[in-house]
Amino acid sequence: MSTHPLAEILTRIPHRHPMLLVDRILALAPGRAGRAQKLVSANETYREGSERGGLPPTLVVDALGQLAIVVLGGGGPSRRWYLAGLENITVGPPAQAGDRVLMEVDVLRRWRDTSKVSVRASVGTLALVTGVIILSAKDKDPAQGAA
Repeated sequence: MSTHPLAEILTRIPHRHPMLLVDRILALAPGRAGRAQKLVSANETYREGSERGGLPPTLVVDALGQLAIVVLGGGGPSRRWYLAGLENITVGPPAQAGDRVLMEVDVLRRWRDTSKVSVRASVGTLALVTGVIILSAKDKDPAQGAA
């Protein structure tokens, strides 16, 4: 019996459609590194003058953050992750409908609930986003429920 490609992602992060931006985990070394893909469709909400649709760099950064959360262990519904910072981010052109965006993250450093992660997203040899993302996790207060 095969497992759906989203099953592992959905158990590790709270994101759901339309904000789930990772389609498939290609490789995962928990706590260290990961590779994933996002297939850009014509139905993406971003269309900057293009009839083909596309995905802006800001959403690619979000997708890289989602992959980083999967690599860092997720935490499921008991943890919330926050973007704490961006360093040396370089941005290329937006991904277009029909593109296969390959995303890669490598954990550079972890301290307490904060992690510094090197990120790269590309289509073929064309870099869409590169740089460093800093994420911080916090355990949810059980009294707050599943907000």
